[in-house]
Formats: sequence, structure tokens, C-alpha cells
Amino acid sequence: MKTTIRNLAPLALLLAASIGAAASPTDPDRNRTPRRSPGRLSAPRAASPVALKAIKECAEFDSYLTDVVLETLIRHKYWWVIRPWFGPERDTGGGDSPTDYTTTNVQEEGVDELDIVKTDGNYLYIAENDLFAVVQSWPAADSRLTASLELSGAAYGLFLYRDLAVVISNFYNYHDGPVAPEMPWGGTRIELVDVTDRSAPTVVRTIDVEGYLAAARLIDGHIYAVISSYLEIPYAAWELIDRDDLGLPEVDWDASEEERAAAAAGARIILRPLVAGIIARTGLEELVPLVRDRTAANPDAGFEPLVGCGDLYRPTETSEYSMLSVLHLDLDVADPTISRIDATGLLADGWTVYASTTSLYVTQSSMWWWWGWGDLEMTTAIHKFALDPSSGDPVRYTASGEVEGWLHSQFSMGEHDGHLRVATTEFDWWWGNTDDEEDPGSRITVLADDGQGALTITGLLDGIAPGERIFACRFMADRGYLVTFEQIDPLFTLDLSDPTAPAIVGELEVTGFSSYLHPIGEDHLLAVGMEADPEGVILGLAVSVFDVSDFANPTLARRHLVEGEEGVWSWSEALHDHHAFTYHRDVLSIPAYVHGGESMFSGLIVLSVDPGSDIFELGRVDHSGLPAGPWGSWAWLRRSVYIEDALYSVSNLGVRVNELLAPEVVLAEVPFYEGGSRAPGDGGS
Repeated sequence: MKTTIRNLAPLALLLAASIGAAASPTDPDRNRTPRRSPGRLSAPRAASPVALKAIKECAEFDSYLTDVVLETLIRHKYWWVIRPWFGPERDTGGGDSPTDYTTTNVQEEGVDELDIVKTDGNYLYIAENDLFAVVQSWPAADSRLTASLELSGAAYGLFLYRDLAVVISNFYNYHDGPVAPEMPWGGTRIELVDVTDRSAPTVVRTIDVEGYLAAARLIDGHIYAVISSYLEIPYAAWELIDRDDLGLPEVDWDASEEERAAAAAGARIILRPLVAGIIARTGLEELVPLVRDRTAANPDAGFEPLVGCGDLYRPTETSEYSMLSVLHLDLDVADPTISRIDATGLLADGWTVYASTTSLYVTQSSMWWWWGWGDLEMTTAIHKFALDPSSGDPVRYTASGEVEGWLHSQFSMGEHDGHLRVATTEFDWWWGNTDDEEDPGSRITVLADDGQGALTITGLLDGIAPGERIFACRFMADRGYLVTFEQIDPLFTLDLSDPTAPAIVGELEVTGFSSYLHPIGEDHLLAVGMEADPEGVILGLAVSVFDVSDFANPTLARRHLVEGEEGVWSWSEALHDHHAFTYHRDVLSIPAYVHGGESMFSGLIVLSVDPGSDIFELGRVDHSGLPAGPWGSWAWLRRSVYIEDALYSVSNLGVRVNELLAPEVVLAEVPFYEGGSRAPGDGGS
């Protein structure tokens, strides 16, 4: 039966999905021969260490947790991994509403992503640093700050759904008035803000969850937030490895792996009963994340354990002690302040998140479950959740799988017709191996949910560009695009129509690299990246258009170098965050930072990008004249929005409104601060 926070019952089915192959010092190394021929299909590995085991009762949970704590102590004692810090103990236009405006740049249609600015055309809603601001944006020349709220921490971003803004931020506990003493490491705050009255936004619900946000999505009025929680090991357990009276074996700093393993084996015998006793005496609220849900009807709600021990799934092999939760909140109801919170979780970690309209995937690279001994195998675990808000189980864990290599970003994943395509690179060359003959290169792995808890490999394309790593990827229906880089930038076109046989169709070699690929119809890709010389020396920020109308023979149609002077450095947030990339009606705007020589600029660069003609600069916008905020006068431009023919640029200091096709023309400016303090609006505080 599904449980909820509101019923003060365990709310999450905890699933454990950590990889055990590197979790034990006795595991043998794999003998693997790199595969270097692009286009060759290889058989999947015979067995995956990704597995789940249900915990039936609290005694079994205590036994597993004893194993986790014991192995953590052993790692810190004999492999000298740095211990964590310990926090406190828990006690332009006018007239009618605009009809044409840009929204958040997202990966999948119908899947909204968290960002620092949203708009309904008439207003901008901004969550930047510790500020939530509402800015009237229409008519453009009358733009002004109508209200602002101070947040308790730094904002991750927000969603907008009807007259409700959902602002997600982090918070930390400080000595001068902790936000949540029960959460010593801080947590994630989800605030539902009623913006029906744009001059007086009101927080109507506050949800605090122990842990930090990995990602969030909004799909048809349903929010899915992925939160990673550090689970605290009791301090009494840490004290054990420093005691001199236990007779724990000691090793010198230059001890061999065999000597360390022998000492660790002896220490396990001594420590296990002591650790088991500590775990048995520790309450559940000390071992799992906490949650608090406050509303106007229940403003003094307390903290509750996120799960009960009978709701847990654990790894087959001992893993790190952490938890990854996927929370669901329904906004598409008459009263979102009382809607049920559902959650599903993993006794695992993970940060890279991809979602389609029906599935959500969370990945965890082997770096995060490596115990510190033995070789680091470069693999990635993938956990799949089915999204079905119409059922009684809106977030349901379904399967896990494993692929070779590590992912570059969320764009390294894409789901189509029941198959997940994943692009990965093994970074052996990061660890001192630069011999292409020993480098397996990158790969495309196609997986499918077998209905029995496993993501099984149905197709594999490996050996792509040995010695290089992935810098950009995009999956779109039956097609895919991949960019790798070492000295030159190969753009690969991929045929993904057959999930059992992904194949490279075409390849284009150009200088530099692209880090984000944006489709313009079916025949062109718009890319932002860095130009380089033939030897791979980076020259500066570049915008490119690739013609892929002949899929087997892609060509570089246009390229614009932002600054090409020697000694000039240029960069853009759009290189690593696609939300900073705004393209609409053949106009592209990106934040840019140019330094060196006589070029000093920090602001927004606006470009005309028509696939049928050249790329040229329309103008630039900076915020250097806006009043300084509490952190100084430096204006850090973050985002841009188009409303009709007006351009709205958003920085940490405020909003400027310019003509879209003539950015030198200023229509209005809206500062967030006056004299270092918050600028007043019509309402709010």
C-alpha cells in the first residue's frame, strides 16, 4: 500500500542499487580487452552486479547498516580516506497580453526543467541567489519590480504552473540561528508560492527534505524532484577506530595492498560486534533522512523519518551509506497545499538525471561507490522509475542496469520507443593512459526494461574515437549526434532506428568542439562550443551551424567566433548549461564573458542565426550600470527571455529590457537592489 508524509507513515519505497563489483577488496579484476572498431556490435556482459534485495524487518536493516558502517570505518582506518566533517548532533509593446514568448530551453518536449526564470508573457518570475522576484514584463517599456521575497538559501530555480510558483532552494545550518537543527547537514526547501496577486506573493506550503537537489522536472502539473541525502554514521562508530584499547592492527603509510587487506580482515572481527551494538541503540530518525511539511493549516509540523526500516531495499553487495529519493508532488489539483507527497528512493547516490514524459532515469558513476581499494572500474549504474501519476503509485522503481564508461550530461541519455540510448566514455587517459591502442573510446549502449527488474543491453556501438572523450550528445527519435574532442572535433551522425544495431552513418572533422547541440528543424544543428587551432589550442567561444540534411555527409555551414584576438579569453554559461541558451525566430542569445587585450565584456551577446545565411552579431547587453547588490557590483548575466520583439536579460543585479533586433536600444531596466539593499516593489518582502 502506498504511504504518504501526511499520514505520518513511511513515504518511500527505498530501493538500493549500488554496484558491488568494486565494493569488496576481494573482488578480482576484470580482464577486459578494449574494443576499437566503430560499428561492431558486442555481446552484453554475462552478469550485472546491479541487484536489489528487499529488507523484510528492522533486524535485517540493522545487519545491513552494520556492514556499511563497518566497511566505511575500515576504509578510513586502513586506506586513510579523509573523514567527513561532523555537523551538530540532531536534537516593447503594449496593449493586450503577448502571444509570442520564449520558455525554458528543455531536452524533451513536454518535460519542463527547473530554471532560475519563468514567464507567462505578462510577468517574469525569477529565483536568483536568495531572491524570489516578480517583474511585470508587459508592456515592455513599463517593466518593473512588483514584489520580492527573501529565500533562506541559494535558489536552484523554480517552476511555474498556473498561479503557483514552486521555488526550490538549498539551506544550510549556521551557528547564528539554524534553519533546521534536526538536519545537521542542511537540506532542500520546496516552497509553493501563490502568485495570484503579483504584488503580494505568498508562501502557502514549505517542504524541507534532508539532502541536496540533483534535478527536478514538471510534467503535466506533476513535479518530480530527485534529492541526494548524505546519511550520517553515528559519531560513536567513528570513535572506535581511534581507540587504543581494542587491539586494532596498525599499518605503516607505505604498507602494501596485501598488508592493508590482512589488517582490515583482523579489524573486522574486532569491530563488528561493537558496530552492531551502536546501530541497535540508534533510533531510526538518526539513520534515515528527515522531512517536514508545513502549511497554513499546520505551521508547526515537525520532522519525520523519511522511511521506515520495513520499506527498504538494499544492494546485494555492501555499498556507501547514502540515499537517493524521487519525490512526487501533484499541482494539478484544486488545493496543492494539501496534495499528497509520494516518494521512491535508493540506498545509493546519483546526480545525472534524464526524464521523458513517462520515465525518469538516475545514474551513478562508479566513482561514487568505489571503496578506495583495488582498481577503479569506469562503469555507470542506471536506475529507472516509471512515472504514472494517474495510478496509486506515481513514482515506481522498475529496473536497474549498468553500462561501461561515464556520462557527460543528461543529454547522454535519450528514450525512444521503449529503449534508452546512453552515450559514455571511459576516461582512462585522465589517469595517465594516453595510448590510443589501450583506449576503448566512447560507446552507445541501447537498453530495454525486461519487466523483471533489469535494464538489459539490446545493442552496442563501441570503439568510437579512441583517445577522445564526449563533449556533446543529442538523441532525437531515430537519429543521434555525438561530438568528441582531443585536437579536432568529430561530429558523428548516428542511425538509431534498429535498437539492436546502432550505427555511425557519417562523420565530420572540424577544428574546436561543440558542447551543446540544438536542433533547427530536421536539417540543421545549432551548436555552441569553443574554436581551436589544428593542434587543439583553444581560441575562444564559437557558435556553429551544421547542415545534416545529407545525414551521411554532415557539413559545417556557418561558424562565428565571438572574439578571435590573440590573448583574449571568452566563455559562456551556455557551454555547460543549456538553460542559458535562448533561440527563437532566428535569434540566439547567450551570456558571454570576454577578457584580455582591449576586450573586457560580461553580458549578453545577441546573434542573428539563419541556417540559410550567415551568423552575425546584432548587439550586446551588459548590466554594469545596475545598482550593486549585497555581494558587490559585479553583474553576472544568467538568462534571456524574448517577449514579442523585446529582449529581457536577467542577471544577479536585475533585468534589462532591450529591443530584440536592436539590442543597443534600451526600453526599461529593473534593478533588484538600491544602495546594496533589496529594491522595493508594490508588495512582498
